[in-house]
Amino acid sequence: GIAAVRGEVLPRETRIAGNRIDEDPRAAFHIAFENGVEAYSVPGGTAETEVVGTEGTIRTLNTLDPGEARVWLRASRGRSVSDWEPVPVPNAGSSVVACLADLVDSHESGRPTKANVESSHRVAEALLAVPESHRQGGAWVTLPVENRDLYVFHV
Repeated sequence: GIAAVRGEVLPRETRIAGNRIDEDPRAAFHIAFENGVEAYSVPGGTAETEVVGTEGTIRTLNTLDPGEARVWLRASRGRSVSDWEPVPVPNAGSSVVACLADLVDSHESGRPTKANVESSHRVAEALLAVPESHRQGGAWVTLPVENRDLYVFHV
């Protein structure tokens, strides 16, 4: 699981007044997992995200247009960036459609959803740690986040 997060809301000058962010923020962050693995996000605009990890990189492109959305994965064969090779990933299509299909399948089959409550809670906790870290000047925030009153608007 995720042990700690540090990051910043973009633009960096953003001030979080009254424990609230009333617009969906962009952010850059660094995640430390309990097993020692670390990951960094690289925001590429409103429709792109890149997560760089110790074993590879995942990049999403055109996520606002489900017909054009793409996911790219690069896996490391060694320790150098030049040793990385692209790995084909099938186009997953719309994340909203996939989520709805998973909910229907879960309901009909009785199996848990892929993004169960525990998993969703951990991700939400990590996401809220980013603006809390920003408020603290980029400090590491361990989970669970102590500031339970922070409100962040998200669509």
